Amino acid sequence: MQYSYFFDADKTHRLEFTMTVLNYTPDTVNDQVIVLLGATVTEIIDNEEVAKQTKLGTFHFDPESQSLDVNRIRIAEQNKWIFEITNNKKPDEAIVMGLITTTTTGNPIGLDIESINTGFNADLRANNLAILEATYVPPVLDQLILEAYFATAEWPKGFTTNSGIYDSMRQMYQLQDFTQRIEIADSTKFAIQLNAAPLSLPAANNDIFGIRVDGVGNFTLMKGHIKFVQEGADPVLDAVLVALDKQVAPADFYGFNSFLAPSKLLIEGDGISNLTFTYAGKVLHATYNPMKPVVSMQMNSYEGVPVNLDNMLVTYYK
Repeated sequence: MQYSYFFDADKTHRLEFTMTVLNYTPDTVNDQVIVLLGATVTEIIDNEEVAKQTKLGTFHFDPESQSLDVNRIRIAEQNKWIFEITNNKKPDEAIVMGLITTTTTGNPIGLDIESINTGFNADLRANNLAILEATYVPPVLDQLILEAYFATAEWPKGFTTNSGIYDSMRQMYQLQDFTQRIEIADSTKFAIQLNAAPLSLPAANNDIFGIRVDGVGNFTLMKGHIKFVQEGADPVLDAVLVALDKQVAPADFYGFNSFLAPSKLLIEGDGISNLTFTYAGKVLHATYNPMKPVVSMQMNSYEGVPVNLDNMLVTYYK
């Protein structure tokens, strides 16, 4: 089913909430039906997609009764549009998702409902303005703001590189630098994930490549360590280092035409002050200043070392 909430008479500004049955499996042993459901909420402005979130959920039903309740909740002061899908008979089975958006601040002027799954119907039980109970606590929403798998040579929005060469066979970039614009408000939990694999080592430099996250600090892969220096801190006296088990080699990160486990780079901030940097099989714990917003990240390698890059994901939670 697709619920399309529109905000102008021409329906060029919409919030589309879509539920799709991805798998329908009879379980004769337990006399039930197992349904895998995909849910997507998309904001469209001037008929162009500007934001999108997707979640999956598994629901168990009696064969003769397969009913879901769908609720839409708007928390104006938090810019949240929340969608809840709940098993009518088993309330603990639910998908809770939504969008945080500053461009859709009012209530919709109308709603279109379209069936996109043969054999499933939707009834509009209520479409009322209501005041939530004082005990209602809005959920923390995860917002995936960057998802780049480089299936084509097209750059994701906000991405630039001066050295990038696209590998169409392996569907990734080989480069020595990139900049990615990202916007994460201060005091917000976030996660930055990507695969990065250096293909050689610098001859004279101990540093191999570094990633700077504006508002947070500098993350560096060295030949024998991973390192973090908080933004504004002394790069020598305040550096946090974690020793690797051995000196790195390019074969640790990429082999047999695929990224290996140590190539997964993960930067996580909890929105309070705690930071983790996971790479090359090690985890570094540090602190950062959560009062600064994140505006971009930049990667640069040393001595022109080429780096394979793929699978960039940036998520924040609020």
